[in-house]
Amino acid sequence: MYDLPMTNLSAALAQIDNANTRLAHNNIAERFTYVLDPYTHEETNALGITTAQQRLHLPLSAPQIGFGGWVFVARLVEEEAGYVSFCALGQNLDGWSRPDTPHCDYCGKFRRRAARSFQGISD
Repeated sequence: MYDLPMTNLSAALAQIDNANTRLAHNNIAERFTYVLDPYTHEETNALGITTAQQRLHLPLSAPQIGFGGWVFVARLVEEEAGYVSFCALGQNLDGWSRPDTPHCDYCGKFRRRAARSFQGISD
């Protein structure tokens, strides 16, 4: 669930469309879906002045992304101090440690992962 100012709606929808385009390009059937729930947020400051802002709740589905029996559970991003992992909804990396060698179980090659690579688990 995202809570956004109405002014950010077009940027949010563009990101969702881009993500769905990438899913389609990779022959993944599931898509990100959403519902727009607009509301007015009113706030009164210490001087008693009330301001109103148009906002919206945007619940976003999280498709399970997979390919050829593999399910993507996390994204690894290389930072100066090491890697940061971003897990998919309902997933975790408990018990997993980064391999010493950059071996890809999917393609069988040894290679360094790009910042946008995903770690997958097989069914």
